[in-house]
Amino acid sequence: MLAREGKPIRLQYQHTICVSEYVRQRLVTGGFIPGSSVVIHNGVDLSQFTSSSSKLVQPQAEKLRLIVAGRILPIKGIHTIVEAFASLADQPEIHKLSLTILGDGPVDYIQSLNKIISDHNLQKVIHFQSPVPRRDMPDVLSRHDGLILASEYDEPLARAIQEAMAMELLVLGTV
Repeated sequence: MLAREGKPIRLQYQHTICVSEYVRQRLVTGGFIPGSSVVIHNGVDLSQFTSSSSKLVQPQAEKLRLIVAGRILPIKGIHTIVEAFASLADQPEIHKLSLTILGDGPVDYIQSLNKIISDHNLQKVIHFQSPVPRRDMPDVLSRHDGLILASEYDEPLARAIQEAMAMELLVLGTV
């Protein structure tokens, strides 16, 4: 609006807060905010997200129970995880893995994931679960051994990783 009025004033943000050092560094490097900007970390409520906060299911030595939680979108890399499982489909140990994909997303993307699952006969290994309220996540996470995050974009702050680590889950991520 200022540019249309012939007043191209560059906005200056002298007092800013960022959610992570990564975000702060990107914005400072881009010249959008001053180097004096501070980080206020978004913490996880450890009274809710701890391995002792919910009834823990005893680990099943015969299965490694993994979960992907969040929106089911291509930028979240869910297809990368499903394709990784598909590459293991012929291995005898595949039955020792379990993957829960918790969330929702576009029907066509979910159908494409289901096709990969079906083509590689992984219906007993990979299953979808509808989203749950955030208050139920500690219980959901307690039934798993690890969380996978395969985002294909620079996630500035993945709360799911923080929650899984607070619950003492193994966290697998991609870069």
